[in-house]
Amino acid sequence: MAKETKPRVDKKQTLDRLEIRIGRLIEVDPEPSSPKPAYRMTIDFGDRRLRSVGRFTRHPAAEMEGRLVAAVLNFGPVTIGDQVSDVLVLGVQYPKAESGEATFLTPAGDGVAVGRRVGAGAEAGDALPVVDKGEVFDSLEIRLGRVTAVEPMAEPADACRLTLDFGKLGRRQAVAPAAGLEGRLLLGVLNFAPETVGEATSEAHLLAVDATFLTPAHDAAKIGGKLF
Repeated sequence: MAKETKPRVDKKQTLDRLEIRIGRLIEVDPEPSSPKPAYRMTIDFGDRRLRSVGRFTRHPAAEMEGRLVAAVLNFGPVTIGDQVSDVLVLGVQYPKAESGEATFLTPAGDGVAVGRRVGAGAEAGDALPVVDKGEVFDSLEIRLGRVTAVEPMAEPADACRLTLDFGKLGRRQAVAPAAGLEGRLLLGVLNFAPETVGEATSEAHLLAVDATFLTPAHDAAKIGGKLF
């Protein structure tokens, strides 16, 4: 029997209020003042450079520099050790690592420009009001799933019906405007109301930017792992 998700929430009151943008890692260095091993990261978002402190140290710093990441810009700054962390870089649990040690999210394809916003809503340059993480982000059931089947749809003609395995949370259907996704790891919100898209019912809202899905940097991240 599949594990129950968090209570159903409204997309406009949760995900659409998050300013999640794509940035490029410019500098990645160990942060010795952090209570647990962490990196101090400088991230280029196109119109600004911001700093984040995060637990991504299972990835070598040299391999992270230059990579694209997804970060929440409107939680407000927090102090970690001696550093102020301006944004939260998103990740899922690194395979077999200590709790809270993450692998970062990155676009699954090339060509996504820095500064682009994940999801629909505000234009690329529009800043969103600061929100409370516990109220908005923590109410979302965002989990990592693996695409196990891809079926072309007659309506809409350019869409596919996906089946994703979310581990203990079971299998869910989603609709995507692209083929070639079988076996990919994707992030889906599981506690929105199901949506009818053409001839299919979409039970998972997949995180994407400019039609490019987000995926963990480590390809063995835990199926069903939560986004944090």
